[in-house]
Amino acid sequence: MKLKRVKIFGFKTFAERTEVELDGNIIAIIGPNGCGKSNIVDAILWGLGETNARNLRAQTAKEVIFSGSSRKKALGFAEVSLLFDNEDGTLPIDTSEVSVTRRLTRAGDSDYSINKRNCRLRDVNDLLADSGLGRAGYAIVSQSDIDQALSASAIQRRAWIDEAAGVQRYRTRRNESLRRLDHATSHLQRVHDIINEIETQREPLREEAETAKQYKVTLNSLREIECALLGKELAESFAELEDLEKRIDATLNDVDRENDRAEELRTKHRETLRKIDGLDLELERHRELLLASQQKLEQANGQVQLSEHKIESLKTLESTLSEEKESSSEQVEAAEADLVKSKAQAESEQKSFEDLESALGNVDAEAKEFAAQLKTLEAELTQARQIQADFERHQLEAEHTKSRIRAVKKELQGVVDSLPDLQDAVAENDNIVNGLLAKVDEIKEHLKSIDQNLRNLQSAEDQHAAESRKLLAQIAALDGRRRGIEATIEANEGLAQGSRAVMEAVKANRLPNVYTPVAHAIHVEGDLVHAIETALGAAGNDLIVPEESAAKAAIQFLKEFRAGRATFQPIPLMRPQSSSPELRQLLNQKGIVGLASELVDCDPKHRPVIDSLLGRTVIVEDLDTALKLAKTRGWSRMVTLDGELIHASGAVTGGASHRQGTGLIQRKAELDQVIEELENLQIKLEKAQNWNQEGAKAEYEDQKQTLITELANQRSEFDEARTWLMSL
Repeated sequence: MKLKRVKIFGFKTFAERTEVELDGNIIAIIGPNGCGKSNIVDAILWGLGETNARNLRAQTAKEVIFSGSSRKKALGFAEVSLLFDNEDGTLPIDTSEVSVTRRLTRAGDSDYSINKRNCRLRDVNDLLADSGLGRAGYAIVSQSDIDQALSASAIQRRAWIDEAAGVQRYRTRRNESLRRLDHATSHLQRVHDIINEIETQREPLREEAETAKQYKVTLNSLREIECALLGKELAESFAELEDLEKRIDATLNDVDRENDRAEELRTKHRETLRKIDGLDLELERHRELLLASQQKLEQANGQVQLSEHKIESLKTLESTLSEEKESSSEQVEAAEADLVKSKAQAESEQKSFEDLESALGNVDAEAKEFAAQLKTLEAELTQARQIQADFERHQLEAEHTKSRIRAVKKELQGVVDSLPDLQDAVAENDNIVNGLLAKVDEIKEHLKSIDQNLRNLQSAEDQHAAESRKLLAQIAALDGRRRGIEATIEANEGLAQGSRAVMEAVKANRLPNVYTPVAHAIHVEGDLVHAIETALGAAGNDLIVPEESAAKAAIQFLKEFRAGRATFQPIPLMRPQSSSPELRQLLNQKGIVGLASELVDCDPKHRPVIDSLLGRTVIVEDLDTALKLAKTRGWSRMVTLDGELIHASGAVTGGASHRQGTGLIQRKAELDQVIEELENLQIKLEKAQNWNQEGAKAEYEDQKQTLITELANQRSEFDEARTWLMSL
């Protein structure tokens, strides 16, 4: 078998349909980095059914589909077809060529086909199981598989050898068969559980079956009676039906008569409607004539009013034109007079302007000459003022320099005189600065210590808060467990059917509240729970009653309602068994825990019943001790702490049931244990919640604030001392 051809389309960088012919002449495919050499190997792996995208150098399965480029848009699917030469019959298919195709769409649909027939991935794996191309095959070696092969585990090497030897297919089938066998075993286990459950319910079901048979007989009798009643009702219904048919015929005759009368009325109604339509048409014609006349009248009135307005306008226009004619002649005369005056005044003004212009020509020449002289004088004045200012400034600088020299000489003499005192002051202030610096460092260290203490307190507070949350979660879980156990006990789950029916009747107030299950009447410590429950056996479902009449009433109730059977323990009828000398001697033997009746606590009024049931039952540590003491006398039963039971007759009971349930005594002991754990957790929670370091935190905070204030003061003194030192 060999690979002849690879067809790739839409896989990674193969945007076009590509075929690679492997006719035996190809030794290797070479090319630069990134040209797609590894993508050919990835395409072959993908076509063979590789499901891990990371082995294909991708993050998700859809990343193998061509995602587009600058010149070509993305494709919607990827497809790889592998054509194998099967002339040697390596692949279990009766064809000379085998084609394996895989197709994946962007919607997530994945298809496989063998020779163009749809199949499953499992079919592809089965086809290639013994060819070296399987899921753990050795025929394709990737870039990292060399190191992996060198460091492969024994299990991986065995898988390769199995595939090379051709047993991988059978190992896969064997694993599949084992998986199915485990599945069938679990189903069989469930069937056994159901059978065991049915076995426990068989007796109640038998009683229910008898009740069902009686129900069927009663139901048949009821059906016969109902059939007779229905026959009678049917005869009465037929008679009533005949009477109703007669009444219907009479009613139909009346309906026909009324229909004829209604037809006559409809004819008259249609004639009346036609007359009304004619009158409506005539009335409409008269209305249209009236409307046209009114419109013509309004138009005539409008024409009359318009003519009157035109006459008035013409009269007004005639009077206005005559007035305007008179005023226009007057205005023309006045305008001509004004024109003559304006011309004379213009000629006079022109002459005055010419005289003034000739006079101003001489004045401009004199003004220009005076301006030039003034500019020259101003320049000379400015230069003289600058010379005077420079002279005065030089005189002031000379005076100031002389006085400064005298002051500097005097100051220098004073400095020389005070230099020893200044040197002493510098040394003294240097010591003060160093002391203040040391004190600042000391305060900083103290602050660091206080911060560390505060962090420790905060850490402890967080730890106690976390512990409180953890305790609250545990308390909530235990409280839920406690409520569940209490609800189970209150629902009387685990009691026999009859005892449970009696307790339900007590809740429903059908029976007085005087019944106490034996398992509820006793209190047992943790290690003894299993042993005491085994010692009681079915007696744990018995009901303790204060007198015989209560037992009689309950039995009558169970009979009446067929609610099952129950055993009652009337306290007055109890005969506690006295312990014999042999029994007392036995209790002193090594490996004996004690007498069962003495190892349990109960209400004093229930003690006769407990002594009667457990008075001769001995609790031992283990089965070896029980078998060793089995031939002694004075006891009725021996029970080990693990629940093995030795009868006085010599019979031994032990082992483990297929379904280990939880008995009433175990539930009650578990409830006591849960309550005790709840109390302990509550105490721990109170301690955790009462842990309060607010006082210490406040004290540290006060110290910290005091130190911060002191540090600020010391820094201020240090700055002042350093400034004074620099000044000195």
